[in-house]
Amino acid sequence: MGFDVCRQADWSLLGCSDPAPGSVDDVMRISDAWAGNAGRLTDAQDGLTRTVMTGAGAAVTAVKTLLDRDAALIGVYRAACEANANAFQSWATSLSGFQEEANRLRSQAMEAHDEELAGHKMIDAGREERIHAATQRSAVEGFLQATVETVAAPLMEIFSDTRGYAMVADAGHRLEDLRRKADDLRHRYDAEGKRVAALILILMPDAGLAAKQAGRGAVIPFGGGALAALLAPKNDPRTVSLNTLYDKASHGDAGAGQDYLALLATFTHAELVIYGMNNPDRARYPLPGPNATARTKTWWANLSPDAQALLTATVPGIIGNLNGIPYSARDKANRQLLQILTINPPADENTRKAIEGINKSLTGRNGKPASDRFVVSFDLNHGKPLAAVAIGNLDTAGNVTWNVPGMGTTVTPGGIDAWTTGAQAIYDQQREVLRVSGPAGMTNAVVSWVGYDTPEMFPSMEVFSGDKAWAGSDKLAAALDGFHETRNTGNGAGVPKVNVLAHSYGTTTAAYALTKTVHNVDTMTFIASAGIDKNAVPDAAALHVAAGADDTPAVFATQAALDVVAPVGIGGSVLGGAGVAVGDWITDPIGAAERFVDTVTGHKPQQMRVAPTMPGLWPGAHVFSSDGGFDPGSGESMENTDGHQTTGDGPWGPVNASTGHGYFEQKTESLQNIALSTTGHGDKIQPSSWIRITTHDGGKPQQIYPEPAK
Repeated sequence: MGFDVCRQADWSLLGCSDPAPGSVDDVMRISDAWAGNAGRLTDAQDGLTRTVMTGAGAAVTAVKTLLDRDAALIGVYRAACEANANAFQSWATSLSGFQEEANRLRSQAMEAHDEELAGHKMIDAGREERIHAATQRSAVEGFLQATVETVAAPLMEIFSDTRGYAMVADAGHRLEDLRRKADDLRHRYDAEGKRVAALILILMPDAGLAAKQAGRGAVIPFGGGALAALLAPKNDPRTVSLNTLYDKASHGDAGAGQDYLALLATFTHAELVIYGMNNPDRARYPLPGPNATARTKTWWANLSPDAQALLTATVPGIIGNLNGIPYSARDKANRQLLQILTINPPADENTRKAIEGINKSLTGRNGKPASDRFVVSFDLNHGKPLAAVAIGNLDTAGNVTWNVPGMGTTVTPGGIDAWTTGAQAIYDQQREVLRVSGPAGMTNAVVSWVGYDTPEMFPSMEVFSGDKAWAGSDKLAAALDGFHETRNTGNGAGVPKVNVLAHSYGTTTAAYALTKTVHNVDTMTFIASAGIDKNAVPDAAALHVAAGADDTPAVFATQAALDVVAPVGIGGSVLGGAGVAVGDWITDPIGAAERFVDTVTGHKPQQMRVAPTMPGLWPGAHVFSSDGGFDPGSGESMENTDGHQTTGDGPWGPVNASTGHGYFEQKTESLQNIALSTTGHGDKIQPSSWIRITTHDGGKPQQIYPEPAK
């Protein structure tokens, strides 16, 4: 925060710019203006409170209700004005202190600079004195003096003008220290400005939300026609038409969904708020049914900025999840929904935890909000929220990776935030690969996508079934195609490189999804797969994945030797699928035979799955190592992955990756190869040097690496 008005002074000695720009008087005038607004709102609130209504009946009751609500609403705005007045007062006090400190530093810098000039002057004066003395000597004296100076030059350099040089050195050290202090002051100035800026309350355009803060009923309308709406909220023919279109869209009518959006955009602010109050789920949930992304893209682009802002504020659930709308706008809408739910916490615990989990996902490694993270989807999903957080700008990035989790990952603390931490590691390693290997100037983004209902953790048996993967694959396919069409500026232009990275049960989901997408992705990387349904996805060529450098689908797979969980998922699916099949044949042999033929001939999902790292069972994947060793190219050692988790935690155990040894952790062979495969450099993945695994004292299996060739 601040008013970047440089004060009339030379700050070059402290690093060119004023460490604490701004006008204390201007800030105080703004504080006084907010205080004045608060006073006027207090008078208005008092006027409404003193208004007396006589009589009886529905109309009188409605008017009393509106007066009471509006008085309370004005109280909310009054409190906001008072808070802003206090915030600017606080900034004025801080700014005054910062400027006094800056002035002291500048004064001290000028003193040091003067001393530096005096030292140089003393040195120059001594030099001129010696030159003058030399001109007064005779030729013989000059010859003898020159001989002495030639022999004693080093000594003369040390002892002449000692005081002048000392003054210059001391002044230089003082100036350097003062510049450091000025830089520290600039940092403190910026930090305090951000702290105060966070205190400033922007008066919300959504008066319904302000009314909720005031503790008044959320169903009380406002604006023009508020009284009529309060007396008969469902008699508006446009609202009836809107509800009819919504119902049609819910039953799969894509055209009705587009008509719904078109009509919604014609509503006034008051009409939208009344609609949202009477239909809260429709304002907070995604638009149901199929979405014509190209039509949505055109619809949004043709709206005025004011209309876009109004829809974002009043129906955030729709805007925040709608393919075709820029992801920066979706982020604003989803943050608006988060704010609404934070102010008015929902009843169900899952949604409250989801709010906390998403907020943690938006926090960087320094514990502060990360400016490069975006909430690109947030679906309340009837008490089982789903969300996606992007690291990097999806509207501009040239290389985008969708990171799909496996069992137990939900939109709660320890779920989406932990998954986003892994996505950050991928993002950082990709940046390094792109820096070294190009293309030059390529930017990247990674989507922490918790956009489907994942299986619960053991002892639940859900992971052995493909049902949740099949259902989730529809959502992933829609997200991928929606992204492609949102970025497409015509004939495929504008579409970045798109990669899918999936872990554990997420690989089952992703494999299904990539048989359903309309558009190819550029790469697919399977990590610690819980198995691919060979009947629905017989091989890598069945996936909608573009060819890589070797003219085969750019599909990659890995599983660490010490990962004992992934094979359990595959084995469980085989046993579970066999059990289901046997039971089906016993209880309904005729129906089972028909279903068997339908499944095999139609490539429909079944329970039994195979590992993509086993080319004999599932051909086509480029299998790489996650077991560590030495990089043959650089000679640097790479850590192994010693468990199933993407981020290790604590000591090693048979089913637990140790700290620093998860699939997505820095300095592991796994992460290095993932970064290569998801940036179009999969052809650069090299086999690491051989590894011998042994057991030490009955504990964690130890890896012994041969020394690289010198």
